[in-house]
Amino acid sequence: MNARLRRIACLLPALLWLAVAHAALGESATVTRSDVLLRGDQVVFRLASSARNLATALKLDTELTAPIEKADFENKRASLESYLGDGLRVVSEEGACPLVSVTPDYRGMPEIMAATMAFRCAAPPHRLTLAFDLFFETDPTHRNLGEVRLDERRLSFVFDREHRQFAFDIAIDRESEQSWAARFMSILILGFDHIIGGLDHILFLIVLAIARLRFWPVVKAVTAFAVAHTVTMGMAWFGVIDPPTRIIDVLLAVAIAFVAVQNMTNRGMAWRWVVAFAFGLLHGLGFYNVLHALDFEGADAATILLAFNLGIELGQLAIVGAVAALLLWCRDRDWYPNLVRGVSLLILIASGFWIIERSLAV
Repeated sequence: MNARLRRIACLLPALLWLAVAHAALGESATVTRSDVLLRGDQVVFRLASSARNLATALKLDTELTAPIEKADFENKRASLESYLGDGLRVVSEEGACPLVSVTPDYRGMPEIMAATMAFRCAAPPHRLTLAFDLFFETDPTHRNLGEVRLDERRLSFVFDREHRQFAFDIAIDRESEQSWAARFMSILILGFDHIIGGLDHILFLIVLAIARLRFWPVVKAVTAFAVAHTVTMGMAWFGVIDPPTRIIDVLLAVAIAFVAVQNMTNRGMAWRWVVAFAFGLLHGLGFYNVLHALDFEGADAATILLAFNLGIELGQLAIVGAVAALLLWCRDRDWYPNLVRGVSLLILIASGFWIIERSLAV
């Protein structure tokens, strides 16, 4: 590759920033939670979602930084019922079980919006099929994590774009449950998508790796970051700490700005792994916020936490590997320090925008 092509390749991180910096927030994969209960001939389906994600699906006219209010959904009650009724279906061996009621639950507002839907079958069912077709039109990477409660048994399932139905027999053993491997892989991909689709996470990893593009400094920084976010995500998951969601979002943007300034001033670079560990603690709380409203218990919680965290690690390795492979071509060039400062400046501007925007939403 000639010198001109190498220089163009080395500017790709900046071009990436220019292509996506107009976005207000880095969008990540969305998650909802379902709980299904059987009461005779009635099937009760409770859905919990981020209020903003549901508002987006309903095409509600809301301000980006303003919290979603109860009135926003009350004014669109008919649209809410129509959307949920069209996107959720329950079928027994007797045929379709019609939707008879939709009851909104605003107790989690302004963060979480929930609704309980009641379906009535022709007779108490022996076999059911649940069909889920919500949110995929606004987020193809969406995951719905759910559980059917049958007396003492729990059947776990995951809906995603490729798996939109779950069929099970009510009176027999757990053989009808989705396989552990299928659920694990779906959540692993969710963690991967969360990193790859999150602009703020991508920029943090780029600004963390770009200044010291040597094998061991990068390994130490990425390892410290991974260990730290695993610790705080686990602590938050099991209730040891209760992080304030909106403040954490602001601090994540501050972390990006701090490392960008560090790159531009070329100070404290020997301690980059310590900085990565400190800010990894914050990012772990940010990762937890993706799943914090889902309230999983027992072995299924462990499966979700393990798979989601592994997906995050794979996503981080993919980003750092791609950036490193690209920049290794030009790290020894005389103008490479200027590239580092230029890219860091662009990332600093983006993080400054996020700090202001997210602070307004606190």
